[in-house]
Amino acid sequence: MTAADKDGMIVSFIQSNFKGFGSGVVVPNRGIALQNRGFGFSLKEGHPNRVAPGKRPFHTIIPAFLTKNGQPQMSFGVMGGNMQPQGHL
Repeated sequence: MTAADKDGMIVSFIQSNFKGFGSGVVVPNRGIALQNRGFGFSLKEGHPNRVAPGKRPFHTIIPAFLTKNGQPQMSFGVMGGNMQPQGHL
């Protein structure tokens, strides 16, 4: 979901629980399933998606803004694995 108001305030929001119903953990008395989007990351040495300082691991959902001269122009978002690079381009 993306939205903008008349004053130029913009938001880009992607809700995704990834596999199944997310982590399988539900907040008591709220019915909110916690996400598991970190599923694709790894702690294994040498893995291309290893979590480490200064890295930019591949991730499949990215809410984003397009700016021009430091001012917001539009909001957008991409979700969907291998579609991410093409969608952002």
